[in-house]
Amino acid sequence: MNTRVLISFLLLVLLPLTSFSEEKFDKIRCNGKLIEAGDSLQFVIENCGDPVDRRNWGNQYETQKHLYFKAPGESGCYYTFFIDDKIVASVYRGYQGCP
Repeated sequence: MNTRVLISFLLLVLLPLTSFSEEKFDKIRCNGKLIEAGDSLQFVIENCGDPVDRRNWGNQYETQKHLYFKAPGESGCYYTFFIDDKIVASVYRGYQGCP
């Protein structure tokens, strides 16, 4: 019984940690350029355009940013997470996931 509890606990702790690993990074292609983990916010904006939800995205003192970018040629959006102006996570959301 203790082994099952331990395994269940480990799964609950470890699985969310891998949810935003680079393997699960949904890559975005904008203007023929592939957006990958580690690319700068400026590079993403130059190639994909301004974020969909423009409220408060230009705050220069904010080190963590949650932004949505329109998927090129699709009705959905990409949820992106930046730390120190470097993209660390990207998740494709359907049209219902856009703000």
